[in-house]
Amino acid sequence: MKTAMQAILLSCIFICAAATANPKITPGADLPVTRSGYPKTFERWGEAGVARINKAIKNGAQTVAANSKCDKVEIVALSDGRSSPPNNIVLFADCRNGERFYLTEAQANQRAATASQSQKLAGISKGDAIVKCRDAIRANLAVPSSFNPATLSTQAISNKTTGTWLVTMKFKSKNRMGQELPGNAECSVSGDGPPQVTIN
Repeated sequence: MKTAMQAILLSCIFICAAATANPKITPGADLPVTRSGYPKTFERWGEAGVARINKAIKNGAQTVAANSKCDKVEIVALSDGRSSPPNNIVLFADCRNGERFYLTEAQANQRAATASQSQKLAGISKGDAIVKCRDAIRANLAVPSSFNPATLSTQAISNKTTGTWLVTMKFKSKNRMGQELPGNAECSVSGDGPPQVTIN
C-alpha cells in the first residue's frame, strides 16, 4: 500500500510540474550547472557561487519568458565573458526568434524587466555608430588630430542577436615622426558600453 501511495504521489508531482511548466520556456533551457559538466566553473566560482548561478538561471528563464520580444526561451546560461567571481554574475538568454538578453543576477532574481540586445541596438542609428567609432579610433591614435577617415570605404553592419554595430573603416594618420600612414580599423558599438576598437 505504501509503495502504491508513493507511486501515486510521484506521478502527481510530475503531472503537476508539467501542468505548471512555462510554455514559453523550452524544456532543458534552464538546466543547472553541474560539477561533472562544468568543472572549471566550479573551480572558479565554488559551490556557493554555482548555487547562486543556478538560482539566477532558473529565475532568468522566467524573466525573459515574460518579455514580449522573446517568443520562446531556448537557453539560459552563464556569460563567461561578462561574469567575474565572486559577485559579478551575468547570464545570457537566447530565444527562438533570435532575440538575446543579458541579465545580471539581480535582474534575474528580481524578475526585473530588461531590454533585449535588439532593443538596445534600436537606440543606436547607423550614423551614430559610425560617429562613435570615428571618435574612438581618433582617441587611440598617436596623433589624434591627424585622423583622416576614408568616408567612402566605411561600412556598418548591425547584428540584432548580439545587439552590436560592426563598423570597418580605412583611414590615414600621422605617427609621432610626422609620417602619414594608412590604417584599417574595426569597431564594435553596442548599448552595453564604450566602443571596442581594433586598429591594424
